[in-house]
Amino acid sequence: DSVYIKIMQEMVIERIILIGNERTKDEVILREMLLKEGGKFNLEYLDHDVKRLYNLGLFNRVDVIPAPLSTKRINLVYEFEESFYFLPIPQ
Repeated sequence: DSVYIKIMQEMVIERIILIGNERTKDEVILREMLLKEGGKFNLEYLDHDVKRLYNLGLFNRVDVIPAPLSTKRINLVYEFEESFYFLPIPQ
């Protein structure tokens, strides 16, 4: 709904919560993102961030769940499914 998106564009990001990234460090994920805690929510930045996270080649799935706290504040919950990868074993 366009009205809801317009309201979300005015919200400030309280927290960014990362779930499911067991091997990938939070810092690696956060440095790829334009959206930051304390900044305004932007749908175009969100789309850009998800594409950049997929381009890392580390994730099979990246889901973002907006969790409004009030009419002015929002948490963004990122859920990841990491790709399987194998480390070479010296023989």
